[in-house]
Amino acid sequence: MQDYFDPQTGEIIGGDVGGDAGGMGSVNNSANAANTTNTTSAVNTDNPNNAVYMSSPMPNMNMAMQPPKKKGIGLWIGIGCGIVAVIAIAVVLVVKLLSGSAAKIGTAMANTFKETSQIQKDLNIIDMLIDGNASVQLDMEYARQTIGMSGTYDFSDKHKAVSMNVNGDLDGIGDFSADLAVELDKNKLAISLQPAVDEILTYYYTKDNKGDLIDIIEDENIDIDEMNASLKKFYELDLGSAATYKDMWSTIAEAVLKEAKNIKIEKIDKKEEFEVNDKKRNCGGYQMEITEGDMEVMIDAARDAVKKELEDISAEGDMRDAIEDMYDDLFDELEDEISDMKDIDLSFYIYDKQIACIRIEESRDRLDIIFHGGDYPTQNIEMVLDGSGYDDETVFELTGETKDKVEEMELVIEGESLFALEYDTKSGDLSVESESEDLEFEAVVKRTKSGLTVEIDDIEDISLALTITDDGTIKPLKGDEIDLGEVDEDEIYDFVEDLYDEYSDLLYGLYW
Repeated sequence: MQDYFDPQTGEIIGGDVGGDAGGMGSVNNSANAANTTNTTSAVNTDNPNNAVYMSSPMPNMNMAMQPPKKKGIGLWIGIGCGIVAVIAIAVVLVVKLLSGSAAKIGTAMANTFKETSQIQKDLNIIDMLIDGNASVQLDMEYARQTIGMSGTYDFSDKHKAVSMNVNGDLDGIGDFSADLAVELDKNKLAISLQPAVDEILTYYYTKDNKGDLIDIIEDENIDIDEMNASLKKFYELDLGSAATYKDMWSTIAEAVLKEAKNIKIEKIDKKEEFEVNDKKRNCGGYQMEITEGDMEVMIDAARDAVKKELEDISAEGDMRDAIEDMYDDLFDELEDEISDMKDIDLSFYIYDKQIACIRIEESRDRLDIIFHGGDYPTQNIEMVLDGSGYDDETVFELTGETKDKVEEMELVIEGESLFALEYDTKSGDLSVESESEDLEFEAVVKRTKSGLTVEIDDIEDISLALTITDDGTIKPLKGDEIDLGEVDEDEIYDFVEDLYDEYSDLLYGLYW
């Protein structure tokens, strides 16, 4: 086969190319092609654009002059963000347990991530959601159609309860409303399905049940004793405090830290200069080498810690085994991801007890995650990649500033703006724009001590209102009962028929 080249640009426009994908991709000019040893060149008027042809394919001597192909930018950014997130979360949880050089790194990480933007603070609902009880309300409107969804949970000492409501006015359906409430106390599981069923459906997990529904459940190879034990275990869990969840994650982080202590940390002899708070700073650093073996040991430690936590919060049996298998699959995937990984040098450069730069080095590649600071340490972050086709180039940049209580923030990846936002911290007015996604909308954020409300007007012709409060009190379910542990087959069919009659039109309308 012949390889045709444009005599003006040197680009291949026809024929076959041998060798690497990056190898014989182009030549610098027609003269180079004509002067190549053992190559016959001529102007062929039958070829498009009078292309120069090479009758004998051979290695391109200009290949070494070609810039290496840029690749893996998404992977590098993912690695950078992942390492920062994992270390930040773990260190904040167990920083008091660190000592020596590790303590200096841990303190710097904790100080760096202690402060955030006001928009992040106002939109942070994690503590509210894990503090035992909360209510969430979401209302949507589109083309004069409305739908609303609300949910409340109340995990107090007396019971674990959840309630939900869906309502709206949709074309083809009209007005509709449906309620579901589930309550677990020390004796029973209770379910309310209004308006389909007037009675409260109950299941007493503390007694010996003999009804037809029990036979149906056992026919599905579900162990009733195990199910009852799981309900009892869940009722006994302390889910009414955020401290419960933080203790659980701290336990896992401590297990990983115990293994990470075996990784040697060395002080870097030479200081490096980074721009922090608009000035060049000489920063000392610490370095550690992380191998595939180190990662495997820490993943196994996390796996064992998660299994121990599952034993504490779930009853022994098939249900726990299924959950453990799910987590095992996740950890197996992590181990597959790091299999055959190259050793990574991880360096932390510190200025004024805060992180100035985290450097990740693998073989010939280097990624610098630089914290330029501002009103808070993470306001301006830059990732600079050297390797994989990049020559000390900025591939990720988060910039921000605050003027007259108005926060401005922009995320740029490889020169393209992913999003830009402006947030008035006093009025709550928020505007978001994404050139890459051709998206623009405005919202109003209202944060109080007890909750958060976000109203978005006209995002893709949809208006949204989200309200979250920390008031999630649910009263105990009371009324005439249907004991599911004692019902016969006819009562089961009547119950299913009532559900169908009430909700079939609604489900059909929503689906179609």
